[in-house]
Amino acid sequence: MEVRRIFDLLGYQQKHYPKKSALKERDAIGWGTISTAEAMELVEKMSAALIKLGVEPEDIVLIYTRGSSAFGLLLIQAILQLGATVALVGTDEPDHELKDVLAAAESKIAFVEEAADLKKLRSLATEQKYLQQVFSFYQTTEVPNLEERLVVPMAKQLVELQTLKAAVHEDDPAFFRYAASEKSYQTFSHKEVLSQITDLAAKLHFATNNVVISYQNPYHWLELLLLHAYLAVGAQVLFLKDRQSLLSQLAANRPCAVGSHKSQVDQLRQELTQLPAGAARRQRWINVWAIRIGERFTGRDRMSLLSWVRLAMAEWWRFRHWRQKTGNRLDGIFIAEPLKTSTHNLFEAMGIPIHEQELPARFRQGA
Repeated sequence: MEVRRIFDLLGYQQKHYPKKSALKERDAIGWGTISTAEAMELVEKMSAALIKLGVEPEDIVLIYTRGSSAFGLLLIQAILQLGATVALVGTDEPDHELKDVLAAAESKIAFVEEAADLKKLRSLATEQKYLQQVFSFYQTTEVPNLEERLVVPMAKQLVELQTLKAAVHEDDPAFFRYAASEKSYQTFSHKEVLSQITDLAAKLHFATNNVVISYQNPYHWLELLLLHAYLAVGAQVLFLKDRQSLLSQLAANRPCAVGSHKSQVDQLRQELTQLPAGAARRQRWINVWAIRIGERFTGRDRMSLLSWVRLAMAEWWRFRHWRQKTGNRLDGIFIAEPLKTSTHNLFEAMGIPIHEQELPARFRQGA
């Protein structure tokens, strides 16, 4: 993959997998789509607006994120191509930790998705001198926002943008992470983060031109890396904001891949294998038997004839029905924590591969 900086990924997609619907998000009206070319244009507009707002190379720009969104993903690209660094903070972080991040990052500008978050961030920032401007993502009548500042850059601005982009090196910092437990921060370079994105992209070869869903907070490393890996392989990314269970999301949207947490996968197992109240004794017995067969599954390479027959029976009686409940298109669940071996085996047996993505220690400390 001929990409040296994270913000080059959209250009890579446009060259190899140009899409009419690269990013898709539901709003009050319905589904809105953004093509690869439109996404690149939006990033240019965002970068031009950021320059007008005073963002400079080596600045750390704070994004106070409530969840995953197309606007948020493109804003990250816009910040990075100016040579600035992104500090992502989840809105569920305790106030005292947010204050520590504000003090450590010394950000002079921040962006939030909702007006309520803007007011909270402003109130917490009153105790330190650095944060000067806070903007919401979207245009409203109540608060200053980035959306209303998005205009087509003039020729002079485009030249300045190209100069700034050309000056960004792969070893320059891309992300700022504060570890509350150690009261310290780390920065991660484009090269360092891209190595993890490339690894994920290799595992996501099946996602090219297929639907994936994002509903985890990109403050978490794995979701942030997955979002960029999706760009690299040319998947269509659906951004989901509602808090339904993982099974509900899978059944409704039928993706081929999703990033999740261990607890959500454990809940998914329970929801898939749970029989309705009043199920016949025979059904309960078959269910327990199929689960046990799945939990003992360790691959088809060295299976005995008896094991193969048992697996085929479990597939007919239960596994195919459980797959259908997830939309019957799921080729990978990505999690950062290891599952119980029995749960991992069961999902593999039913035909839903689990990818336990072990991040380097530096990434785990910065999460």
